Amino acid sequence: MTLVEITGLQQAANELESARAAAEAASRAKSQFLANMSHELRTPLNAILGFAELVRDGLTVDLEGQASRLVDLAWAPESVAALLAGGLLAAHREDPTALAEALSARARAGLKERFREALEAGLMREYAEHGQEIHAAGTHLLDLINDVLDFAKIEAGGMTLVEETFAVAPVVEAAARLLGPKAAEKRIALSVEADPALRLYADRRALRQIMLNLLSNAVKFTRPGGDIRVFARATPDGGCETGVSDTGVGIPPEDQALVFRPFVQVSSARAAREGTGLGLPLVQRMAHLHGAEVILESQLMRGTIVRIVWPAARRRG
Repeated sequence: MTLVEITGLQQAANELESARAAAEAASRAKSQFLANMSHELRTPLNAILGFAELVRDGLTVDLEGQASRLVDLAWAPESVAALLAGGLLAAHREDPTALAEALSARARAGLKERFREALEAGLMREYAEHGQEIHAAGTHLLDLINDVLDFAKIEAGGMTLVEETFAVAPVVEAAARLLGPKAAEKRIALSVEADPALRLYADRRALRQIMLNLLSNAVKFTRPGGDIRVFARATPDGGCETGVSDTGVGIPPEDQALVFRPFVQVSSARAAREGTGLGLPLVQRMAHLHGAEVILESQLMRGTIVRIVWPAARRRG
């Protein structure tokens, strides 16, 4: 009887210890997630606010006042007096002050307008550059928010698939076009191999989000001069697969089991200080909603391939 009681107590203690360890792990993951979110949200928001202030303040520049001050400085009485004394201006009956006023008035007519044009041209270039930064930061922030909302919706069982039959190639090609500029910035060659006859019965938006997340990861972790390939093809078993391969830093074997856990970042992601740890978990959950499987193959410093294997029941062409 005593032995049974001790065994039961030991089992209960082990279960409590396991529960405590799980709770601590969940707490650490939550803390890491909040820290990542704080960094990820603050960075684009600071850019949005900072550049918005520059644009706002720039729009209030007094172009006419700036031009007038420039003219007044160039034709100040002391400047005219110096020119007269140096013989650089022909002798004039008027005193330097009167001459300065006459020259200033004459200069204002043409110089002010040219100054306005030059200043406006410069400001417009700056506004365009700031606008680009604002757009990029806002897009990044929106992507983060969408990932969090989509993941929360899936976890709560509230995501409803809007299924239809559509051609796969245009969807994956559109995703590649969206990430193309980022790849070009890093001198990464981005190619698409998509079977134009392949059709899928699925949620078009979900496939787009899957491909964008995979591509975003590939661009993020592929070194300059690397290669990324996007593919969509039929499989011999009657199904099909879509996915992305890259020549990036790869994922260590010990981390590969962790990449699909929400809010957890493996060593390569932490080094890059980007993302929230939701990209691949979101990909996996969206795939599972369709009955599809996610297969990851990665070699450290050699690259990664992520394939979404769709069941034959989903393929339409």
